[in-house]
Amino acid sequence: MAYFDDPELVNISCKEWIKRYKKNKTFYHLSTGENTYQHSKLRVGYVSCDFRMHAVSFLSMQMYELHDREQFEVYGFDYSTDDSSDVRKRIISGMDHFFPIHHSMTRNLQS
Repeated sequence: MAYFDDPELVNISCKEWIKRYKKNKTFYHLSTGENTYQHSKLRVGYVSCDFRMHAVSFLSMQMYELHDREQFEVYGFDYSTDDSSDVRKRIISGMDHFFPIHHSMTRNLQS
């Protein structure tokens, strides 16, 4: 897709790729039958090792705050070092649920 700057060509390219990808495959949908989504809000999760003083955080920290809380519930799964920065504090306060996973993942790798 990086070869085109025309949105219509990107659209055609994506549709063709999807058609080729789906060929001879069966896809099962989680929302059919008894397996319907049971939550009133859509849950969105972000996993990052950059929830700290980092360029990615400068570009993304406002995004976590701007989700419509009537429609979305925001989760953060943090694999970054706690640098106690104001940027990190703002990111954490912009999420509804925040889980540091660095130690649990390190423990699992050592087992």
